[in-house]
Amino acid sequence: MSHSTMQYRTGLGYQGAFMTSGRAWVTGSGINPSGTVTITLPNVAKSVTVINNIAYEGQHSTTRTGSLVVHFGPLPDAEAKITKDGVKTWSTVWNGSNIPQIKNNHYIELADPNDSFTFDVKCRQFHITCLGFNDSVTSPQSTGVYGSFLVFAELTSVDGKEMYELEGSGIDS
Repeated sequence: MSHSTMQYRTGLGYQGAFMTSGRAWVTGSGINPSGTVTITLPNVAKSVTVINNIAYEGQHSTTRTGSLVVHFGPLPDAEAKITKDGVKTWSTVWNGSNIPQIKNNHYIELADPNDSFTFDVKCRQFHITCLGFNDSVTSPQSTGVYGSFLVFAELTSVDGKEMYELEGSGIDS
């Protein structure tokens, strides 16, 4: 009888981690006009839902109804400020051409309040940029309308450090 030294563990290729129900993870935040927020999850997600929210801090808001775009991949060099719940807010402000994912139409837009999209995708990090209320992605936000979002993620048991960065054709180029 032989003894195997191989140990099975949860990882990106472990099918069982992505077949079972995920662990719930929820966050939300406001976004400044033309601002970008980066969400970094503690574990690899099997799906992520982003909602363009019209409420902020539990209150209905008429000033937080900006169009949002969700995109993946690296951002241009920017300085990050991390909030208490681990959400990164980048100093990069959308100026009409400085974020390749938006410039190259590699995003999903949530144009109206309560719009949502579920990404059935393995990921650890993604970005949300506020464009403004029904604004064009070809110009920076000029109306001063803020954005607000909610995120619901189904997390796997795979440690987030094992996830590779999403980049390449269809993501950032």
